[in-house]
Amino acid sequence: MIISTAKVAGVPNVAACTPPIAGEIPHSTVAAMHLAGADQIFLLRGAQAVAAMAIGAESIDVCDFAAGPGNASVAEAKKQQFREIGIDLLAGPMEVLVVVDEHVDRSVVATYLLSQAEHRPDTPTVLITSSEKVGKKMMEAIDRLA
Repeated sequence: MIISTAKVAGVPNVAACTPPIAGEIPHSTVAAMHLAGADQIFLLRGAQAVAAMAIGAESIDVCDFAAGPGNASVAEAKKQQFREIGIDLLAGPMEVLVVVDEHVDRSVVATYLLSQAEHRPDTPTVLITSSEKVGKKMMEAIDRLA
């Protein structure tokens, strides 16, 4: 996680944001952020999180640097704030291509494809195999996980 990188680099105060899931606190994500060393954790998503950290909010201090993954809205928010604060990069939507054979760990590949596809409904996530049997088993693994 980016939190660990910041802590190892000596950042004294690391604030982290994660979106609520279905209106609920994502306990496993919050726990992971805490264990990674986050000093503050906020339930905010996307561009709103970038804006709050870049300009401050009632309970959020202005940050010096914003880093982390996101969709096109997050990239745009970072773009608009990059003269005010530091940013990691202006990443665009993810594009993923995975080539598999019969030795693939289906659950790992399914998890990876779905984790990238969640960023946007039009995120291209592609799986290629020369085996119809492997392709069908991968589709089953993806459906199960989804």
